Amino acid sequence: SSAVASEAVSLARHLLLCDSWAHAMHRAICAALAEVPRILGSGEPTDELLCIPCNLPAALCALGAFCVLGGSLPTLFVGGRVSVAPQSGPGDVERAAAEHSGSVHGVLIKWDGAEDSEASVLLDSHLAELHII
Repeated sequence: SSAVASEAVSLARHLLLCDSWAHAMHRAICAALAEVPRILGSGEPTDELLCIPCNLPAALCALGAFCVLGGSLPTLFVGGRVSVAPQSGPGDVERAAAEHSGSVHGVLIKWDGAEDSEASVLLDSHLAELHII
């Protein structure tokens, strides 16, 4: 599903930033993209090219590599990691941001998807106060 694909792309992007994974991720992405000229051949891309048994898996790997490298940037979604920056005026977020060099991090727990709507974020600094009932 598209939700699993977006999580896989997000994970791959995070792994690219980890020193222990970066080299392996770069090799995998380069290998996937190296197949693009072979898949396309010398003509226009068609569905007939994807019917060749070895082309479809290679095309899907290349598509995944393109998604990791650019594709669509991560969007807001409930359960996603977010950074919260202060607005003008006193408040909890402003105090927390001042303590943490300008922004705080947390998890988006409630949002209706409208651009101008309010959102609820569980700040990392408040996780210790969370109790499971």
